[in-house]
Amino acid sequence: MGGRSLKFPRALHYTRMCLIQWLNQNAGAVTAFATLVLAGLTAWYVILTREIAIASRDTVRLATEAQEAERRQSVRSLTPLVRRLSEMAAALPVPLGVLTVQGLPLWTDDDLSDLEALARMVEGADLQAASVAVKHLRFIAERIEEIKRDEAGSGWNANKLLPPVWAQHVTDARNALAALLK
Repeated sequence: MGGRSLKFPRALHYTRMCLIQWLNQNAGAVTAFATLVLAGLTAWYVILTREIAIASRDTVRLATEAQEAERRQSVRSLTPLVRRLSEMAAALPVPLGVLTVQGLPLWTDDDLSDLEALARMVEGADLQAASVAVKHLRFIAERIEEIKRDEAGSGWNANKLLPPVWAQHVTDARNALAALLK
């Protein structure tokens, strides 16, 4: 066993010496080959980097186009919503007399949430007007729901809501919606 362990390192030493001698004798060829390999890898990286840059530019362009399409859709959605809410607000009686809520068109809470969201998405939309309109339309909707509940029972007491208060909320809602249509 002692002899075997001595032969292995000698064989390794011999192989290493042969390799070093071969590299010394062919240094120019080895350098040229290594240069060609590095040049090929560099060219490959240049091509990959160019493809990544093109893909990144296309991604930015597509994202910009999608954002612009969403903005255009918001503009197209905001105007009809404001018109519809304006028509409903115009149907509200002012001054408050006998208010019959049967058949009275009423907006939903989703309509009001959409109004706020769309106004935020449309450049140049009057966010203050949207907020004011939503505030007053919510107040009006709550009063109408209250009237519906009371009418189903004992009947609505008109003294619960002073006519000037009702008129002010309806007028403010109409004015805010009109400001959004400008």
